[in-house]
Amino acid sequence: MWPFCGYNEIQDPPRRYRIINLDCLVRLMGFTDLQGFQSAHKRWIEAALQVDEPERESHWTESIAVGSKSFTENVKKSLGFKAKGKSITESKGHYQLREDVSNFGKTSSNGFEPAAGADAEMTNTFFRDDKS
Repeated sequence: MWPFCGYNEIQDPPRRYRIINLDCLVRLMGFTDLQGFQSAHKRWIEAALQVDEPERESHWTESIAVGSKSFTENVKKSLGFKAKGKSITESKGHYQLREDVSNFGKTSSNGFEPAAGADAEMTNTFFRDDKS
């Protein structure tokens, strides 16, 4: 398992340089102590890994923030000008703040406008002239 993940930080918290506020997390999850939360967390992860074909949940791995609508809106607002190019979407009852995905595959011959017509077969590839 990757050594710098949330699972390891929850199960074996570092003494310094923590990323997760465990006291707050324990309280928000409705537990009274860290040990109780760690035990439940470990069971949740083990149960999730028992699935025959576990699926990657992209809303967790590709999002800047996941949660309620107000939470994701507050995160976006706190980013200020850095929020440009990021949007909030709703999926299966949760909201996520994500980078807008650009179409890098096909471009026009000038490299700026979306490909259309005869230019649609050109790819975003430039060849170097090897004659020196």
